[in-house]
Amino acid sequence: QQLKKKPVTTTFSGTVSTSLAAARFTQSGAHHRFDTDVRVFDTQASGSVGLKLWDKKKRFSPEARIQAEASMSAACVTGNYRVFSGTGMSGSLRVRGETGAVYAKAEAVLSKDEQTLEASVGAAAFRGECSLAFSLLGCTVTITGEGSVGSCEAGLSYRHMNREWEFGSKLGFIAGTGFKVNVRY
Repeated sequence: QQLKKKPVTTTFSGTVSTSLAAARFTQSGAHHRFDTDVRVFDTQASGSVGLKLWDKKKRFSPEARIQAEASMSAACVTGNYRVFSGTGMSGSLRVRGETGAVYAKAEAVLSKDEQTLEASVGAAAFRGECSLAFSLLGCTVTITGEGSVGSCEAGLSYRHMNREWEFGSKLGFIAGTGFKVNVRY
């Protein structure tokens, strides 16, 4: 399809995930939904490579996507909590905590419409992440804070797309902190 100038993305990807034990708790109502996942001895790895050469009008418009990620933790708890109203306002909170965590992540997307560069690596006795998102008048802002204890880690991320941008960084030795700010309008 690439040789025929079709606007398709050729992708190669793979994922491996395993846990010794896992449990999920869910509760929902008219204006909320709460999901909590618990995993013991969790291991995950994924990777993908994608290439697109042509746009819909058969013009040369290259796009390359590369993503690789691996993590391992003794225990992991993730919670996604969302509340919403009938007026279009909503808020969500995502909380993640790990113990005995080792991780690495790299991602790059290069095209005329999107530029993404992200790299992070680290190990931590305890690490956590909390994201708060809110929507108001068609704009969504997500603020993420990260922290770790007994750690050695570093990371940097930048993303720009049509009507969205994000920036973040983290650094830690013995104890560390990080942040990300994402705005969609």
